[in-house]
Amino acid sequence: MSWLQRGVTYCRQVTGRVAAGCLTSQYQPPSQVLASQIQQVRCKSVGPNYKFEVPSPYKKPGPSRHGYQQKLYDGGPLPRGLPNKITSLKPYKPKNKWTPSRALFGRNDYIDILGDSDLRPRDLLKAPFWLRGFNGNEMQKLIRQMGAEGHRIEQIYPSHYKRNWKRIDFLYKKYNQRRGKRIKNVISKNQTY
Repeated sequence: MSWLQRGVTYCRQVTGRVAAGCLTSQYQPPSQVLASQIQQVRCKSVGPNYKFEVPSPYKKPGPSRHGYQQKLYDGGPLPRGLPNKITSLKPYKPKNKWTPSRALFGRNDYIDILGDSDLRPRDLLKAPFWLRGFNGNEMQKLIRQMGAEGHRIEQIYPSHYKRNWKRIDFLYKKYNQRRGKRIKNVISKNQTY
């Protein structure tokens, strides 16, 4: 605390005691001042008392695991008269290892070695015909889809049709943005290549 703050707090304490009647405002010689009044005048440097508490800039920790209610009873032997019914773990039920998805997993891994070369794994896929065996980017996939199902999509889902072509235009610009500027013909200024 600086000397200026100490002086200000001292003056506040003295004026407060004078107003409360502890000290008289008239000067009295030191011999006449009682010892109790001397103790009251002694200044303890105390900071100013604010009316409102300053909020902390740090986040206060909230309650942990708020809202969690444990459903399994873990308090030792089961007591009687619990308000809720005691729930326990479901009985163990082993997985069926002979379901079609598990039993036939990997059946087409060696189809090109064991069988004739006419049948390929992509022919056994359950997918739209324009998507079977396709390997390409998003724009090429959309162009294939619109070429195969474009008329049907346009009649049934016109908003999807418009959105697909809008996406194709955007992807075309995105994929070709680094190919350089177009070369203008020297003879005809209107024609571009």
